[in-house]
Amino acid sequence: MRIAVSTILVAFVLAALHGASSTNDASITITRTTYGFEPPTLTITPGTTVTFVNMTPRLSWPASDMHPRHTAYKEFDPERSLAPLSSWSFTFTRSGEWGFHDHLEAHMGGVIVVDEDGATTETLCDEDGGTACWTAMLFRSLQDDGLDAAFDTLLTLHATYPRFAKTCHDYAHDIGLKAYGLYGPEVELTPKAGYCNAGFFHGYMEGFVAEHPDPDDIIAFCDRVGREIGASFPLAEGQCVHGIGHGALENLVRDEPYLRRDIAKMLTRAMEVCDQTQTERDFQKRCSSGVYDVFRTWGEHAEPNDPTYQPENLFSWCRISEKEYIKEGCYHELGKRLMSIPNSEQVASVFDFKKHINPEDYDYYAPIAAHSFALNIGKRAVKEQTFEKVIAFCRAAPQELQTECIAGLFGGIMFAGEPGIEYQHAFEFCMSALLSDEEKRMCFKRYQEEVRITYATELADSACRRVPTTYRTKDCPSS
Repeated sequence: MRIAVSTILVAFVLAALHGASSTNDASITITRTTYGFEPPTLTITPGTTVTFVNMTPRLSWPASDMHPRHTAYKEFDPERSLAPLSSWSFTFTRSGEWGFHDHLEAHMGGVIVVDEDGATTETLCDEDGGTACWTAMLFRSLQDDGLDAAFDTLLTLHATYPRFAKTCHDYAHDIGLKAYGLYGPEVELTPKAGYCNAGFFHGYMEGFVAEHPDPDDIIAFCDRVGREIGASFPLAEGQCVHGIGHGALENLVRDEPYLRRDIAKMLTRAMEVCDQTQTERDFQKRCSSGVYDVFRTWGEHAEPNDPTYQPENLFSWCRISEKEYIKEGCYHELGKRLMSIPNSEQVASVFDFKKHINPEDYDYYAPIAAHSFALNIGKRAVKEQTFEKVIAFCRAAPQELQTECIAGLFGGIMFAGEPGIEYQHAFEFCMSALLSDEEKRMCFKRYQEEVRITYATELADSACRRVPTTYRTKDCPSS
């Protein structure tokens, strides 16, 4: 069964696409220029071959949305970069509206509509939706009605499709990339940009840093974020800073691709951007975490036997510097990578960090890695509506890691909650009879810290009033 997107939210009439071109030719060319793709929008019939030509002085990699996984139309991906003046061709056989981007400069993109009559169509969604459908809906809302409307669409999709909710952060990230492509540095900000763990800022800053690499410009934008929406979303500036780390590594590799052959040097160079733009300890860590977040994501595309991402080598990348904030960001992000290691739910193998972390680092950094791994497990608790399995997982961890493991579960549950009211399911977790009193106390401590940095004062106060008096902290005083 198929349902028109209009029955959910909106129908796309492609004849109205701004600047769209239409062709019935069997072959057509899209050119990657310094300013983007030309034409950026195109309507074709099934069976048409589109040739992408790179006319820039740098590498280019055209591929379907979403960045960086290209899952909307998996075959629409050369799985390699194109050298200057080279080309790649792809024949479109599937009808639909296919967003695409340059994998090496992901805020540059476009839309190819494949339609039987080559003129107009509705974008259709299966009952379960899908990446192409959802990215098209979000882009149309963003383009036609602005950023606030795009996040309203995101809320609708989150409530409608469980699969969308599972990867909501990725779609918020995609909104950020496309918002930069549409509106540049003057985007009209909204507190809703904090939805889905603020993925918007992580994507948006990849575009911003690409076109505004001057540290003063970067600092000024994140300062603006804090001023304009910090009262409603206190963590906004910190999430913007995390996005700086994203942009630093993405754009370094775009400009100097040979650095992929020297990972330590590549990571060190990216961290220089963090040093140039941040002086506060917490922000330095957030920027560092952004660098390693991108590095971790690359591992999803690595060959299965790539030694870079094997357990025995994974945390070696945390030792490229003796700066504590860099090491903390590394262990936090690469701990999540354990989720992709075979048999990751076999507790003994996952938490055997003593094999992979230097003895002098173990006591401080192993709990950080355990926390971040458990964060991914916690997301599952939201989807499965059960806490028993994930708590049992942490209880099977080594004693010294159990507390941070439980804390990580809380973080994942908060991360994956309904946008705008994430705290509700997290509160239920802290109240669970499955937790010991000590675990509840730790859980509510994290809960109170999170609501204060996530919500405006009024909503944070409301969330605080739920906390039993015996577990209150300075973030939620009893009176």
